[in-house]
Amino acid sequence: QSEAEYGYFTDWTRARAAELVDVLTQPEGKPVVIGFDINFIADRDPEGDAAFAKAAADHGNVVTASHAVFSTTQEAQEETYETDRLHLKFMEYPYDALRRVSSHGYTNAMLDKDNYVRRSLLKVETGDEPEYHFAYEVYKNYMEQIGREPEEPETDENGMFGIRYIAPPESYEEYPWKEVVDGKYDPRVFQDSIVLVGAYMPGLQDSFYVPIARGSQMYGVEAHANIVDSLLRGYSYKMAPQNIVTAVNLLLCMTFFLLLRKISPVVGIVVGALLAIGYLAVATWLYSEGWYIYPVAFVL
Repeated sequence: QSEAEYGYFTDWTRARAAELVDVLTQPEGKPVVIGFDINFIADRDPEGDAAFAKAAADHGNVVTASHAVFSTTQEAQEETYETDRLHLKFMEYPYDALRRVSSHGYTNAMLDKDNYVRRSLLKVETGDEPEYHFAYEVYKNYMEQIGREPEEPETDENGMFGIRYIAPPESYEEYPWKEVVDGKYDPRVFQDSIVLVGAYMPGLQDSFYVPIARGSQMYGVEAHANIVDSLLRGYSYKMAPQNIVTAVNLLLCMTFFLLLRKISPVVGIVVGALLAIGYLAVATWLYSEGWYIYPVAFVL
């Protein structure tokens, strides 16, 4: 809808972002945080760049996006090699004028082998100060603005935290950029809120498969909204220790195997089904407590 009025998004002057921030940040309806899930990496047009940087500086509530460029490296460990698939080559930050006046966080999506997004790095070490995940940076800014201490989600040995999705695609309130700028909404709609600005268009290649919506994709800005939402609720999860899960799986499977030798096939099927259902129920309960296991392995 906004592209139909303004032309292709990639051609927009950054003065439009400045205009959006100014319109959103009214005295009677100021958001606590405005997070742009949009890369403003290089300088573009001096007038537009300066306008956006000025708006961010004037209002002090803007969080922008950075991008981490990773590579795969191998390091010799005695007689073996250790592979690091998340070796940080360099960071792409917002253009200098904007970087000086706004917080920023990296927006990379971490895909599992099946191309679903379940986890992400909490932060990347840059040599100076760590660069936090964009959604965590939004959450942290919000908590600091309202006078509360932000809490970091638990991470595994690789620094990854599990994403607890709260809502399926298109569950959060959506407002077209153009209509907001045109003043079609009462500013009080955005009072004390977190506003995330991002793409809702397939052509911009910012959508991903998520476990809460099997077979359909979620736009990146919605994924960030889910992470912020879960952090505010104190929800997160981490992988259960693999050695313990494997030991439990082996014990249960061996017990079932020995039991099958003493009961009829029909009873065995019933017992197996009840065991699988019970295991899935326990896995669901563990997830609600912040622990994740792969239940499919045991069922198979």
